[in-house]
Amino acid sequence: MKDRIARACAELLRTRCVDEITVRDIAEACGISRQAFYYYFENIESVAAYSVDKALEQLRETCMHEDDPKEVLRIIIRNYRSQYCLLKHLMQSRLQPNIMRYYFEVLFSGIRDQIVKNSGEKVLDSEDLDLEASFFAFGLGGMLYERCGEPDLNVEKFADDVYRVIVLRITDRLLKQEE
Repeated sequence: MKDRIARACAELLRTRCVDEITVRDIAEACGISRQAFYYYFENIESVAAYSVDKALEQLRETCMHEDDPKEVLRIIIRNYRSQYCLLKHLMQSRLQPNIMRYYFEVLFSGIRDQIVKNSGEKVLDSEDLDLEASFFAFGLGGMLYERCGEPDLNVEKFADDVYRVIVLRITDRLLKQEE
């Protein structure tokens, strides 16, 4: 039932800002009572947080099973594009600080995992690794927010460009450190 409520909330969020949605709207979309809604969730914010957590965890899991960093970027970009209207509505709501935190935590984890996976034996120390992953997560997050709303965005080219700028620079730097 929690997933059904979350899906109904997500569908409503595709067309409206979270600040315009009521518990009654979500309950009606699910065909349940308001009391049933409150059995599973405290409020609309908790549904949105649950939905975002679940979606981002699925994205992270998908990315972790992919070895090709370019394909990981393509997966992230395609996912972001498919969720762009939903995320845009969430980013324009009172939930924006929490949504940004969730979003960047997942980007950070994904980028950090990919750096470790692709650096092999040449792992940065933990502080450098976290700083580098944070820097690129915020940069990539901002680029995704700006670019993914473009109707004519070429996902393959965008992923290749991001790969060239992020992954290849990290690899080059690691190789230079080794010398």
